[in-house]
Amino acid sequence: MSQEQKDDTFKEKYHKRASIESKNAEQKRFHDLDGAKGYGLRSVSTQAKLTALAVNLKTILRIVVKKTTDFKKKIGGYCKRNILLFIS
Repeated sequence: MSQEQKDDTFKEKYHKRASIESKNAEQKRFHDLDGAKGYGLRSVSTQAKLTALAVNLKTILRIVVKKTTDFKKKIGGYCKRNILLFIS
């Protein structure tokens, strides 16, 4: 372990990075953020923002579904399967 890694500021920065690394990996693996679909900074920036929006919406939907206790009663079989496939 280097002297820099023992520093408190390094540990704080590394903790922040480690907490978001899984979301970065999800965006890269499952939402095609590893390769740009268009050309230019504007296109790549738009793709990154839309990908982040999609991941955030999935997270929000997971939280809402988890907190809704009577979710199974409100949603019919077909609809329920599609929603669960979408958030998995």
